[in-house]
Amino acid sequence: MNFLAAAGVAFLFGFGFYLLLNPGLINRILGLFLISHGANFVLICMAQLEKGPLPPLLQKGADAVLANPLPQALILTALVIGFALGAFLWALALRLGKESA
Repeated sequence: MNFLAAAGVAFLFGFGFYLLLNPGLINRILGLFLISHGANFVLICMAQLEKGPLPPLLQKGADAVLANPLPQALILTALVIGFALGAFLWALALRLGKESA
């Protein structure tokens, strides 16, 4: 992982934890989002291109560098779950705001 990616991950985690420690439901929801995106960013940075055996559908003469599809599938699943959790938390926060006002 290069320095720029590491700095981005550090910013996402740091600011996410800062928001989690502040009072207020909206701050905690935003902090949770930032931490989850930081974890996804770490996973995508760790999944580097590899040179290995070719899949059966590629030609034998092709000398290609391929991406591992497993981390991509995991991150896609994490993004979908995070979006569903975020929609639920925002709806819950809006409902709590209406009932307290």
